[in-house]
Amino acid sequence: WKAYKGMGRSISRYPLTVLFLIAVAVLNSFMIENPREDYARYLFTFLVGAMLSIVGQMVYERFFTQLNARYLLMGGAVLLTIGYYFAVGPQTQYNIAISVKTGVALFALMIAFIWIPSIKSVKVPFHRSFLSAMKAFFTTVLFSAVLTGGISAIFYATDYLLFNIDFKILSHLMNIVASLFAPIYFLSMTPLYPGKREELIPDEAWAKRGETLDRQFMVPRFLEILISYIIIPLTAIYTLILVVYVVRNIGGEFWTDNLMEPLLVSYAIIVIIVYILACNLENKFADLFRKIFPKILIPIVVFQTIASFLKIREMGVTHGRYYVILFGIFATIAGVIFSFMKPKHNGLIAIALLVLSAISIIPPIDAFTVSKNNQIGFLERKLIENDMLVNNAIVPKSDVSISDKIVITKVASYIDNMGYNK
Repeated sequence: WKAYKGMGRSISRYPLTVLFLIAVAVLNSFMIENPREDYARYLFTFLVGAMLSIVGQMVYERFFTQLNARYLLMGGAVLLTIGYYFAVGPQTQYNIAISVKTGVALFALMIAFIWIPSIKSVKVPFHRSFLSAMKAFFTTVLFSAVLTGGISAIFYATDYLLFNIDFKILSHLMNIVASLFAPIYFLSMTPLYPGKREELIPDEAWAKRGETLDRQFMVPRFLEILISYIIIPLTAIYTLILVVYVVRNIGGEFWTDNLMEPLLVSYAIIVIIVYILACNLENKFADLFRKIFPKILIPIVVFQTIASFLKIREMGVTHGRYYVILFGIFATIAGVIFSFMKPKHNGLIAIALLVLSAISIIPPIDAFTVSKNNQIGFLERKLIENDMLVNNAIVPKSDVSISDKIVITKVASYIDNMGYNK
């Protein structure tokens, strides 16, 4: 009952968000009934609108008290959503650029949602807000998984034992769980963080609110054991293996081994997340991790970023390599902040992430504009070097070196797959 009351409060706290989520649920219903229709433009728009309205509510709670400010922020969220709709334009087929840019924008808005309560806040540093969001996320996943399993079991039992049911009904039920229950339940677990309004609350009332917040920021014993005595030791062993490999191969194979790129990127992600969570713990394992691992992270991500830059000479810049390099820059910044600043300044990594995310999606320096121009120019240079581009027409040639054949084929395939042929 307490959970349902919390969901009810979250509906009144995020009314515009709930309207966008209802629109997402309705749109998914249309997609279930008419799978051949393409609703991607509308789906992306409603998702962006939902995230913008959540961020707007967090800004209101942190910095404003007047109700007019809330309505203005809601109006701003709606206008930005409409702007996104027209910026995307009509989509007649799957567009990877729009999909990736929208995904990056949604991720950046989620980071903003976590970061805003910690801005100039003594009571809520970034690592506490991050912990709260992580707890809410995994609790939501657990509850949604149980609900999904229960609904599926009832559906299949009825279908097999009593009478046949249209499979689309199950899809509609799963849609309600994913589009409405899960996000609303997640929002219901978001604390009412201290903001401008708390300045007007008497000290006695705030003391009670402070106790409630402290309970919400408590690290469950299970999570403390998981991070301190399982994840941190495993990360230490993984780090040792990576360091030994880098040291042994720094003179050659490290700079050309394509398999190392995803391994090192995933390693950096793990270290950053574990570090932020470890800032909420008070034990020797967590303390050692905070002191040592960020300093190990810096040289590893710097070497990997340099290796990614070197690979540009072989195949040019693709949108994937652009994001790998951008992440390397972010991970280096994060390592420096973690190594030389106190945990209360961890929110600076959110600023870095938001700036780099904006750079990657805003033309003309976004990942797809840069990669398009680079790949087309790279292919033209390779064709000219091999006398295969005459009077702006491609001329076949058989005596091209194997290495150039591989490069021309891969770059031409990329251009073809991305729809840049013209």
